[in-house]
Amino acid sequence: MRGKILISVLGILISGVLFAAPRNILEDILDEPAENVQLVSADEAQFDPAWTNYKNAFAPVRDAIVKGDYRAMRPWLNHLKDASLRFSKANIPERYGKAARKIRKEILKGTKALLKAAKSGNREKIQYHYDHLKDSIDRMDQLRMKHS
Repeated sequence: MRGKILISVLGILISGVLFAAPRNILEDILDEPAENVQLVSADEAQFDPAWTNYKNAFAPVRDAIVKGDYRAMRPWLNHLKDASLRFSKANIPERYGKAARKIRKEILKGTKALLKAAKSGNREKIQYHYDHLKDSIDRMDQLRMKHS
């Protein structure tokens, strides 16, 4: 856990240096013309790791649901809850627009509903909320691909 936090902080610091560095320094560091260098905003440096962490937390839950092994997902629910909290606090880059904020709301609402359904043990509700949540996650991925 500490390693992931350290890597995230280091990534934010490095991206902040690259974001603030003058173009001629970037050319010296990267041995590349400055116009070829794409700078990363502070929001992206915060959002991308939060989104990756959320998807990594969702993966074992998704795998368990797809296999129909609902007991196997239980140990991962707290991790998914924590990841969704961090994802909710990450700033969405402006270039993703209002659509990303709307999709994030759907993802957070869907995560909460899935966690509640998992706690109840109702397989139909778990499957229902999983299907809707998966659609929202896929839409966020498509949006990010479109803007990358």
